[in-house]
Amino acid sequence: MKILSKLAQRNVVFLAAIACMVVAASLSAFAVPPDQVHRSLTTVSLTGACCQDVPGETVTVTEPSAVVPVVLTWSMEYNTPSDGAFAVGVRLNGGGCGNYGPSYIPIYIGDATQVFSPHAVAWVILPGDGLVKGKNTFTVCYGPTRNNNDVLTVGSRTLAVRLSK
Repeated sequence: MKILSKLAQRNVVFLAAIACMVVAASLSAFAVPPDQVHRSLTTVSLTGACCQDVPGETVTVTEPSAVVPVVLTWSMEYNTPSDGAFAVGVRLNGGGCGNYGPSYIPIYIGDATQVFSPHAVAWVILPGDGLVKGKNTFTVCYGPTRNNNDVLTVGSRTLAVRLSK
């Protein structure tokens, strides 16, 4: 009986060690490199002609030898005292302000002096859009749709890029 008990105990220890390794491996699989995410908690007012970069809103990803699509997500809270909508896009590797999906932030319909409204944009950028093997840089760019004096105020925001599988 002692032999069976010792074997059972060893099996339990072995299975527990395997379970711990599986959990550790799965957690590291979900880790995102720091240069693929950006978070800003400071409010910034955007104004002026198209197409300017949103200060600090840049992330990078390293493409493998077989370039794959990426998904870029920009989530923010915003308000604006202006009457016009704003266009947003992505500057890929220092190029022009490109449109890779939704491109408008709707006109804010609240009290512009008090509250923010949430908004998120997700862009899908394909290899044919200019992605290259190795490091690719993505910067959020913007511009007013009506009047260069319009102002867009953005509060807390996040920007993340992920390779598609």
